[in-house]
Amino acid sequence: MDERAESGRSAAAVARALPSVVALRVFGREKDAFGAGVVVRDDGLVLTALHGVEGASAIAVTTSGGEEFPGKIVGRDRGADLALVRILAPDRTFPRARLGGDDDLAVGETVLAISNPFGIGISATRGVVSARERRNVVTDNVAPLLQTDAAINPGSSGGALVDLDGNVVGLITAILTRTGGHQGVGFAVPSRELERALPALIEGKPVHRPWLGVRVAPAADGEGGLRVTTVVAGGPAARAGLLAGDRLLSLGRAGLATVEDLRRALGESAPGGLLEAEVERSGERLLLEIAPTNAVSPEKS
Repeated sequence: MDERAESGRSAAAVARALPSVVALRVFGREKDAFGAGVVVRDDGLVLTALHGVEGASAIAVTTSGGEEFPGKIVGRDRGADLALVRILAPDRTFPRARLGGDDDLAVGETVLAISNPFGIGISATRGVVSARERRNVVTDNVAPLLQTDAAINPGSSGGALVDLDGNVVGLITAILTRTGGHQGVGFAVPSRELERALPALIEGKPVHRPWLGVRVAPAADGEGGLRVTTVVAGGPAARAGLLAGDRLLSLGRAGLATVEDLRRALGESAPGGLLEAEVERSGERLLLEIAPTNAVSPEKS
């Protein structure tokens, strides 16, 4: 695709996504703060970054059309730095975002950041996907993150990361910077994590983010499965009898070849349920039952 054609696709994608992005002004701190959010339900439910609205005494929500409404926090997910805000406008409907598409993103693919930098109003910037599945780069965030070089600044938190089809593929959560401003390293919570968190947030329940209490690495070539390198004392895997050095072959009947296979099997598990793990230890096959608990810190991976 030539540059002019991609520029046209970018403009069309922004036009599709822009009506669902709102600007936030947060009161109740030492000074007013600014952020953005994404409408995820047409009755006025907005996903934003929790750190941007935590501790607010009042929130003002401004639509892309310039209308302003009060907002109220109705759900929190600290594990992914997400907050659900309700626009307090009975009988009004709002354009909602199209979530999804992050699984199809490739490193180097063009993405757009639509946010509210420095509180100046909704703006769009363009960049690429710099990396996927970033973990342990943002304090207290246990979700895997998309990395982008699209310009992200203070006030951008809670804004939308959008693909060239206008889908919201992520929610902007943080930057790494030594100056306080954009240095080309920004992060967004991928849309699959947003979709996973939404039902619990809407019901006011904790978000299910299961934790085994292990660290693993790919097994040697030809072995298959995952080699357990660390078992956290007192964690779910330790209580089930898993040991460092074991080879984890399957979890919940799902075969394991990569770390992402393990994360997917965990993500699809039911809250409070038991997962059967097939393990090889010293040439012997064992079946263990593990009861994952909810993750609460980035070290729990």
